[in-house]
Amino acid sequence: GLFLQKQLEHLLVAHNVDLFVSGHIHKYYRSCVGLYDNRCDNGGPLHVTVGTGGKSIRKHNPKKWGKCTRYFDWTESCFYLYGYGRVTVASERSLHWEFVG
Repeated sequence: GLFLQKQLEHLLVAHNVDLFVSGHIHKYYRSCVGLYDNRCDNGGPLHVTVGTGGKSIRKHNPKKWGKCTRYFDWTESCFYLYGYGRVTVASERSLHWEFVG
């Protein structure tokens, strides 16, 4: 995570990336708006991780399902559950992001 952040974060800002969507193996995670250098409203993109497609490579404790612990100040939302992300393009400059879970 931190290695990749150091390699890519400045490129995302330099190229005016607004939204960075990635996958993972077991949870939904969303940062604050403008995340750059671990600070919100700092000129970076919104980061969304969707890893909730339904097939896990590990056995999960059902008691952990639901809202995650906020590890960072810039964590806006975090959930352990099944679901997917849906993007609706409103115009060439606007879209709507929705997590369906």
